[in-house]
Amino acid sequence: GTSVGDLFALDKGETVRLLVPAAPNSGDQPPPVMMVTAQGIMKRISVDELTGTSAGRPAIKLKPGDTIIAAFPAPDGAEVLAVASNAQAMRCEVASVGVQGRGAAGVAGMKLSDGATVVGAGLAGSDAVVLTVSDAQTAKVTDAAEIPTKGRATAGVRITRFRSEKRLEWAYVGPEQGLLVVVGTEESP
Repeated sequence: GTSVGDLFALDKGETVRLLVPAAPNSGDQPPPVMMVTAQGIMKRISVDELTGTSAGRPAIKLKPGDTIIAAFPAPDGAEVLAVASNAQAMRCEVASVGVQGRGAAGVAGMKLSDGATVVGAGLAGSDAVVLTVSDAQTAKVTDAAEIPTKGRATAGVRITRFRSEKRLEWAYVGPEQGLLVVVGTEESP
């Protein structure tokens, strides 16, 4: 593979979260893209507006210290599931997050307790799972269907009980089929 930094001109601190193709010539519009931030903000933006954004211009107005954790196509009729570092998981309808322009800051997506951040998010489709990894390097897989739909701007439900763990470090939400996990350490990435 090639380093993503060699393919795209990235500024210091920038990370690629999603590659978005332009709308096809057939006239069919792809679904809006959902962005979920570490502070629990959610925003949907149309692909036309996103691909029409000039280089160096933001697609979301972030609060200081906030960052985008996940970005994915999010059509009406689907549900989004966000996972927080305190092991809470919140599921809501995608349509509860309206499509906004590039200058908008988004809406309250997940209510977070003090010190908690969103560590992963994705669509909660019929084949979706939630894979979480803790600070103690323990992992758990949960069927996304086990997480009830609560609505936007709620804290959701507890997804795992901590024993020696103190927080979730990372979460994947999406289909289990074709999932490949590559594990490394700081000493041996």
